Amino acid sequence: MAVIGCIVIGCLFWGDLRSKRQLQALLQTRPPRSDQEFYKTFFSGSPYSVELVTKIRSIFKEYIDIDLSQLEPDDDLSKDFRAIWELDSMADVEIIKSLEDAFSLRISDIEASETRTFRDVVALIHRKTEQGAAANP
Repeated sequence: MAVIGCIVIGCLFWGDLRSKRQLQALLQTRPPRSDQEFYKTFFSGSPYSVELVTKIRSIFKEYIDIDLSQLEPDDDLSKDFRAIWELDSMADVEIIKSLEDAFSLRISDIEASETRTFRDVVALIHRKTEQGAAANP
């Protein structure tokens, strides 16, 4: 039994190490950005508030065990950056639940599956909060 446990732990460790290396290779040429720099660089002039973008980014940081300061809003989390989900297979579910709780809204499975980038998530949350505000004047 102990041998099987060691093998499983070893596989998980090497899988995590491989995923982290993959992400580091993708991010190595990018500068790290604070929340303010991230907003100013990618969302300034958009209809999205700095509070919205920062809150969503903080939820991602809470559940993803890597430094996200180099992640850009149009990185496709379902393709090159899917290694993020390999580090924690439940992170996507936890992020959706936290977004629902933080913004008092419901995200359908279809909506969740259609979001591929951080910008998609911001747009979805913005649209849903705007719809909620319009429905409850």
